Amino acid sequence: MPCSRSPLLVINATAMLGLWLLLGSAEVRAAEDVVFMASVDKTEVGLGEKIALIISVKAPGKVSQRNLKRPRTGTLKILSVRTEENVSFSFSGGNQSFSKIQKFVYILSPSKLGKTQIGAAKLKYKGKTYTTNPIDIEVVKARPRPKRRQPTRLSPFGSGSGLFPDDDWDSLLRRRDRLSRPAEIKESDIFVSVTATPDVVMQGQQVTATVRIYSRVGARIASIRWPKLDGFFSVDRDVSKVKTDQKYINGELYQYKVLDRKALFPLQAGEISLGPVEVEVEVSSSPFFPAQVRRLRTRPSKVKVMELPGENRPKSFQEANVGQYSLSANVDANEVSLNQPVTYTLRLRGTGNIQRVRPPELPQLPRFKTFDPTVDVQVSKRGREITGSKVFEYILVPLASGELTIPALEFSFYDPKQGIYRTLKTEPENIKVAASKDATAANGARSGHEVNILAGAFKPIRYKSTLRGYGTTFYKHSSFLPILVAPPILYLLILIVSLLRARGRVDSVRRRMRRAWVRSQRRLKKAGQLAAENHAADFFAELKAALMDGIEARTGLISQGLTLDDLLALMEQSGIPCQLTEAVRAETENCDFGRFAPADSRGDQMQTSLERVRLIIKKLEKERLRPVEVAK
Repeated sequence: MPCSRSPLLVINATAMLGLWLLLGSAEVRAAEDVVFMASVDKTEVGLGEKIALIISVKAPGKVSQRNLKRPRTGTLKILSVRTEENVSFSFSGGNQSFSKIQKFVYILSPSKLGKTQIGAAKLKYKGKTYTTNPIDIEVVKARPRPKRRQPTRLSPFGSGSGLFPDDDWDSLLRRRDRLSRPAEIKESDIFVSVTATPDVVMQGQQVTATVRIYSRVGARIASIRWPKLDGFFSVDRDVSKVKTDQKYINGELYQYKVLDRKALFPLQAGEISLGPVEVEVEVSSSPFFPAQVRRLRTRPSKVKVMELPGENRPKSFQEANVGQYSLSANVDANEVSLNQPVTYTLRLRGTGNIQRVRPPELPQLPRFKTFDPTVDVQVSKRGREITGSKVFEYILVPLASGELTIPALEFSFYDPKQGIYRTLKTEPENIKVAASKDATAANGARSGHEVNILAGAFKPIRYKSTLRGYGTTFYKHSSFLPILVAPPILYLLILIVSLLRARGRVDSVRRRMRRAWVRSQRRLKKAGQLAAENHAADFFAELKAALMDGIEARTGLISQGLTLDDLLALMEQSGIPCQLTEAVRAETENCDFGRFAPADSRGDQMQTSLERVRLIIKKLEKERLRPVEVAK
């Protein structure tokens, strides 16, 4: 007859199983950022009332209280201090991460009326010092409070007073609605915004549009959809290195992050509308429930674009040339021979729409043969403003000897920061061309005659070749016989090793059960030491491991890879009574909840748990069991 199970134990097992699966996920990675902050449950407190100061530390590892310097509390007296630990889960950009959050909770009580201040707390962690902001508190006269009936507290373990009678797990487990459905996520819990700065620009001046998300719940970004950017030339910016930050909005603390950023260059004057940006997110208020898909929209915004001034506009100005630029030009050689190519490089650097900027064009050079330039555009990917360079390389072949000149080039642009037009000029480049020997020796050669500059650069293909064999035949080689007999010998060696290993595994189950018994006794002894030192979390972890080793030593069942229900079912099949399996269930869940409960457990309660586990292991020794096969 199957054993009956209380609903409370089923709820406990379900909650812990979800937590184990979440903590054991292979895709989860530890977050590296350290967040150190202080907060209070209220900034106005009545005389005789209590106020809670919570100092939170979010870090990859555990932070010792010795490294924390608590703040000065002014006229507030410290009544009690407790430490809490939990795990923070976050989802961003398709990645999951977790980090430990330690909370140092100080219960304070005011001693006199008036304003006071809680000073800054300091934390030293891995060679760095972190500081919180001071908090102003106002103490007023005590306010009357309605009397309320104290509810009867129940134990999370089903019977007796329980190990932790003051633990908040009681109210959580008695409120089944909290376990059966997730908390409601309001519109104010998560939202997105877009900012376009500046919102008043000149035509061709950059506008930076940034999309940010603000959230107080776990969220994963699924997609970002921008509206049609008619009237703009847009360039994507890289925001992958932007970190998550915190911000208070209307007294509420939000996590916010830059999701996307674009550089927009208006192509025409007037008022241009920027439609709403749609962000699809998966949100969840609890790791035990599936995420909800929501589509968030930003508010539409407008950008006012001013027309470029017509006064003092240079003739060489192009409408795309808006920003701040520098211009330079040079040649790779100032003395060459006739028909020897020269590289003329024109460099344009600065801030603006580098892709569309129009550099000065090289004029007609009748004494040069000019080839189309190669263009190299380099644009920064990160940052708000677009900076970069545009390089033009011209190949010029002189067609006449003597002193030739490449004239100066003129480049005009509008500087929106100064509000004026600027004109840059390059220096003329003089090139001395000497007559080549081939040109003077050739019959009928004359200045300005085009010559094939690639002549002599290519060599004829070799078409004559011979194909001859060399060396001895492979089967006549001295290494042929060892290569031939090596595979059978290797196969025999593998077969012999396999037989020896199979023979050594014949008695492996008994040896494993004996080792499990030794481990169980060692863990029970260590658990007793931890109980004497009042280390509750380590005690319950060691006690559970001792119980699982005791079960393995008696039944041969390995708890790893099995759920608690499967393990208990196999124990019943092996002949263990139902009362004993239920005792194993109760103690296992007792240890699981004890690991996550506050660390102020009393030593006599831990000693009681230790005695119960020892009694269970002794009872298992007296049972006559039958072998059970575990399905693989």
